Amino acid sequence: MEKKLQGVTLILFGIMLLLISMHSPWIPIIGTDHTDLALWIGIILGIVGLVFVFRKER
Repeated sequence: MEKKLQGVTLILFGIMLLLISMHSPWIPIIGTDHTDLALWIGIILGIVGLVFVFRKER
């Protein structure tokens, strides 16, 4: 059960990074250089979160 909660947390954090990378021109503090990095990190965290959620427990 704990791994499933970690997976859900990673998915939500990935969604947050994707939303930040989509709206980065509206946030002047974040430069445009970090937009692509945040996009890829968000996608990777979402995939890892899905693996944690749907992995069978032993």
